[in-house]
Amino acid sequence: MSEVLNAEIDGREEKGGISRRRVAAGVAWSVPVILTTVAAPPASASPGPTPAPATPTAELVPGGTTLIKVGSTGSGTGNQRSGSCPASIRISNVGGGLVTGQILFHFKVTPNVGAPVGVGIATLNGAAPSNSVFGAGNVFEADFTVANVNGISSVQPLDLALKFNYQATNSRVTAYYDVVVNVTFTSTSKTLSISAPQAVKVNF
Repeated sequence: MSEVLNAEIDGREEKGGISRRRVAAGVAWSVPVILTTVAAPPASASPGPTPAPATPTAELVPGGTTLIKVGSTGSGTGNQRSGSCPASIRISNVGGGLVTGQILFHFKVTPNVGAPVGVGIATLNGAAPSNSVFGAGNVFEADFTVANVNGISSVQPLDLALKFNYQATNSRVTAYYDVVVNVTFTSTSKTLSISAPQAVKVNF
């Protein structure tokens, strides 16, 4: 019975205007569909791995075979003694970025028992120390400063040549010396210490 009544009402509405079904259909079609998307960040904007900070290391490199007499600048007769000693000090960078800023070196060379005289550092990278002294017990101490203008990368270590010297003596013995080097990096205030027992051997 209700279907007949609805049909009659719909028939009357169609004759007089728009039916309720058409209005409902029109409303359904007129509702806008909104699609939302979240754009993915471009690959260049994605954060990459954080690079490791610059991390310096220091080591004494063997290879030196002669020492010059204190006060001598060359290899004249009687000015050299044979032996073994570090040829250089190498500063490397095992991190990222650059190791920048001045590098300060403090050397201490201590004679072993039986050494007749002291042994010291004549030059580091061709430059004389800013101050040096042979103290009690012939213990030598000296300071050097390296400008490090270009910085030290992780692929290019800095090698600084060492030249050792000895105090004059008439003794004919073989003597050994311990070497300690403190290396301070001014950009980070970090100090590394190298301890090398019997790093120097001299045939007097």
